[in-house]
Amino acid sequence: MKKIIISIGMLAVMGLSGNVKSQTIIASGICGGEGDGSNLTWVLEKIGSDTVLTISGSGAMADYLGNAILPPWWPSGDYFSYRYTIKTVIIGDSVTSVETLPFGLLV
Repeated sequence: MKKIIISIGMLAVMGLSGNVKSQTIIASGICGGEGDGSNLTWVLEKIGSDTVLTISGSGAMADYLGNAILPPWWPSGDYFSYRYTIKTVIIGDSVTSVETLPFGLLV
């Protein structure tokens, strides 16, 4: 499956020795703009020392700017501070549109 990768920094999942770095899911949820929103899901995870946000599923993302709501990976919970440490965003090839607001403060 082909993926579009938006890299804010280089992510090395494999070390030079070929060992996989530790991986921990921080949070996950839905972020779709169709029906109940379950057409797209998001996963925020730590891989080694990097934070990765993956959007997958099929169809369009929710309209966060038009609805004046924050993206689900921004809420004031335990993972709020991770939004500034996200190094890589992976968007699945069946995602047809994304909003700019959810990614505006990642840089």
